[in-house]
Amino acid sequence: MVRDLGRAIGVFFMKKWVLKKAALRRFESGHPWVFSNEIESVKGIEKGEVVDLHDPSGRFLARGFGNTASLIAFRFLSDSKEEIDLNWIVQKILERRSLREKLGLRVSRRLLHGEVDGTPGLVLDEFVAGSKFYWIFHVHSAGMDRLLSQFTIAQFNEKLKENFDAFSNLEGIIFRRDSRSRELEGLELRDVESIGVLPDQAKIDVDQGEVVQFQVNFKEGQKGGFFLDQRKNVEWLRIFLKHYQFENSSPEVLDAFCYCGQWGLGTAREIQGLNLKPRVTFADASESALDSAIQNASQYNIEAEKFKMDLVEADWQWINKFDVVICDPAALIKSKKHYFAGRRAYLKVFTRSLKALKKKGIFVFSSCSFHLSKTDLVELLQEAQRSLGVQVRILHEFSLPPDHLRSPDFPEGDYLKGLIGVME
Repeated sequence: MVRDLGRAIGVFFMKKWVLKKAALRRFESGHPWVFSNEIESVKGIEKGEVVDLHDPSGRFLARGFGNTASLIAFRFLSDSKEEIDLNWIVQKILERRSLREKLGLRVSRRLLHGEVDGTPGLVLDEFVAGSKFYWIFHVHSAGMDRLLSQFTIAQFNEKLKENFDAFSNLEGIIFRRDSRSRELEGLELRDVESIGVLPDQAKIDVDQGEVVQFQVNFKEGQKGGFFLDQRKNVEWLRIFLKHYQFENSSPEVLDAFCYCGQWGLGTAREIQGLNLKPRVTFADASESALDSAIQNASQYNIEAEKFKMDLVEADWQWINKFDVVICDPAALIKSKKHYFAGRRAYLKVFTRSLKALKKKGIFVFSSCSFHLSKTDLVELLQEAQRSLGVQVRILHEFSLPPDHLRSPDFPEGDYLKGLIGVME
């Protein structure tokens, strides 16, 4: 009775915002964001509070997170007046996890992909390690930060036990609030919170056409220690290498911006399957990332060396050295205003990648910058080949893997793009 009364009071006093008429068509077409200049007034709420959005006539449109400190003032949650609470979060997890199960996505995978899965500003990655698994939450929006702060991590744990049949295999949970994207929401960066058993290093299982294991650091590693969005693209590269005729018995591989070495390791594993002995060069600005890449390669008896360098600013020493070159930098265009400087940086590293590649060699160019389009990526490849006087051919264009669901109404969620090609 008390709980029902509380809900009724909460609904009655729900803050209301009015969407401007000029923005009504865009919102009703399905985009989950409303910008601050599209609302009559963005006053009267605390940062991240749940608000109801109405059209100018007073008709209810949606319930969502409001934030007066962000350009994105409203983030869609529901087209009904449902309560947004701990039960809501847990049911979202169960529902979206079940969908991945039905699609056969059962190794390490993304369970919540922010807006596309109806959880704006919240990403959940599940890392599988044998019969056990771990959850890493990334909290980016003010609304999710506020919602998750309303209950303790112990309460979250108890609610999962009530609802999640397979909880016995969930070894540990981490909440990470350390992404710079939080600053756009007016949020501070916070220390990692965790429950359960979380080793300093965990060996996870990743599907790359075969299950490959990687040592990762959940608490300190970027994106929870592993980039799940690239794992199926490594599989695409492996498909092209499966019957490739290398010129020698020890093909050379360059994994630039290697992080934990997933591209280089996946490539080398395929080359090993050809009864050859690959040599991998891992290059990155992070010493800890390089050490992780070397460690991951060593467990498969892959010969590897590391180069610690700023791959954007420093000159590369390699000319026509490698049979396979992978260039997968971090986002070099952080926002729209950084487009031209970031584009020049991409051109620089892509040109150096082609310069390091042997004739007939295979290359990978990738970008996780939303503000660099697929058309931009192809144009950069054209510019790079012209500057070097070489000819390249595109074998495959790639994007996000199936567990990173995308929506035609939310192009901002489709941030990853890449090319696999061959130099003639």
